[in-house]
Amino acid sequence: SFAFVSLSTEKGSRGLAVDSSSGANKGDVYVADAEHFVIDRFSESGKFLCQISGKEYASLTSAEQAAECAGSAGSKTPQGSFTEGSYEEALLGVAVNPLNGDVYASDPGHGVIDEFNEAGKYIGQISGSHLTSPAALAFDSSGDLYADNGGLSEGGSVVKFDAGGSFAAVLDSGPAGYVAVNPSIGSVFVLDGNATNNNNETSEYDPSGNINSKF
Repeated sequence: SFAFVSLSTEKGSRGLAVDSSSGANKGDVYVADAEHFVIDRFSESGKFLCQISGKEYASLTSAEQAAECAGSAGSKTPQGSFTEGSYEEALLGVAVNPLNGDVYASDPGHGVIDEFNEAGKYIGQISGSHLTSPAALAFDSSGDLYADNGGLSEGGSVVKFDAGGSFAAVLDSGPAGYVAVNPSIGSVFVLDGNATNNNNETSEYDPSGNINSKF
């Protein structure tokens, strides 16, 4: 089972993504599980398939080893796990690169974004001064990645990374609570404000980073 809100810590996840690539996992659904700090993978029909733990394979229980997407190869990150952020955020973001099916998970406690291949094996990481507590993640059709720093409670900037994982720009200086992309036209939508600000609005940016509208 999985949970968008952990009953033990009361910390939540808003991470949900569908693989729109042409790869082997096309149509599969990925969920950031706030209760167990893993990424769960489901088939199009909703059947649980496996999970990405970010931990050393040998440290897992037998049941966890059986569920690990990459099998004995594991998915260990340099930090050895996903860690919750501050306030109510846990493992917030997950997104799938439409170009190759790679899975990206935000790790707010460590201030990084981890990359896994289609099989669920760890292959890289995005980090740097522009990432503080990465939360929601979204890809455009070109493979550019947008990351929200901070989530709904804190609010932070929204930063853009190019298809190679290099920092490209600060799209929105914030405070911002969420980011999403319309891949058909390349528009990027940013929920401005945070949980303590009742004047939230949504900004729509074009692919070049210019504001089209606010609503």
